[in-house]
Formats: sequence, structure tokens, C-alpha cells
Amino acid sequence: MDGLGETVGAVYHTDDGGATWIKQFADASSETFNSVHFINEQIGWVGGYNGSIYHTDDGGQNWSREQSHTTGIIWTIDFIDETCGWAIGDDIMKWEDIDASIQCTPNANSQTLSIITLEQNFPNPFNTSTMIRFSVHNPSYITLSIFNVLGQKIDVLIDEIKSVGNYRAQWNAEGMPSGIYFFQLSAIAINSNNGLVTSQIRKIVLSR
Repeated sequence: MDGLGETVGAVYHTDDGGATWIKQFADASSETFNSVHFINEQIGWVGGYNGSIYHTDDGGQNWSREQSHTTGIIWTIDFIDETCGWAIGDDIMKWEDIDASIQCTPNANSQTLSIITLEQNFPNPFNTSTMIRFSVHNPSYITLSIFNVLGQKIDVLIDEIKSVGNYRAQWNAEGMPSGIYFFQLSAIAINSNNGLVTSQIRKIVLSR
């Protein structure tokens, strides 16, 4: 179960490995969703601009907005079970109970709460090639993929186990048409009892 953000804050679902995508939900108040996290096939969260955090407990058929108590950007969401998780953005929000509002704790160390950090590519917009930088905070199986606006995977830059550290990957878009693309960093923690899985997405603009 996975989602892919777009410029109007939409969540898409695929059950054929990404060959086709179906829009499940859209939020006009969020410019884009940056992160999606599911702990199983039914329960998940997405977060994005304007402090938007949404929760589903039926596989994405219905979404409810949670009170994040922030209007800042939500960059990533991680949950260890359905009652405890964190959202990282301009502040650090901790979800302490499934029926409670998300509480805001500013100035926390975000690197201890997420197994990856994905930076915006540079340059952006770009012409032919651009650099993508990211950090791994827990040894993980890492996948860095490029998607077009239709949600189709068009390139895979990294697909391997990475140890803790800072990394970069270059995307050469030669032959690709101008437009909006997305790059997604996904991680599966390999030494966690909970097998934490998370992903982050950024928008990228190719301008010839």
C-alpha cells in the first residue's frame, strides 16, 4: 500500500506494482503531500503543506483530517504502531493516542525520529541533470525512484542496503520531456524489531 503526492494534495493507490494508479483522495488546501506511511494494508497517514495530516483505517477509501496544531510543512511521518508516531516538519508532532489530537513539540531532534531525510534536489528547476541528497539514520534497504505526473515509475536511481550516512544521487533526464516529476525515497529498517517502513517525496521540475 502506498501513495503518491501531486500538486493539489492527492493520494493515489496501486495494486499492480505501479503500472496504473487510482486517485483515492484529494485535498485542495494542501499544495502537495510529502510523506505517506502505512503500518498495514488498512491503517495509514499522509502529511503535507499547511500542516495537513490525514488518517485512514480502511485502506485509503476514507480519510479524516487530524489536528496537527501547526500551519507549517509536514515533511515526513513515521508510526511504530497505530497509537504512536511522529510527524516531522517545521515542528515535531507526536501522536500519543489514536483518538487524541497530535501534540506539537518544537525544537526536537528530528534525526532521532525518522530513519531517512530527503532533501530537495539542486538545481531545481534543472535542464539536463540534477543532484538529489539524502541521509540514512538507521541501516535500511533504500530505494530512490523517479515518477512522472501520471504516477508511473520512470527510473530507479538506488535500490540497495545503505548504512548510516549522507548520500547523493544524480538524475540524468536526457530524453525526458519538460514538466513536473517526483522523486521518492523509501526505506525499510533492517535492524528494527518493528521493521519500520517510511517514504518521502519531493517535486522536481525539468525545464528545457
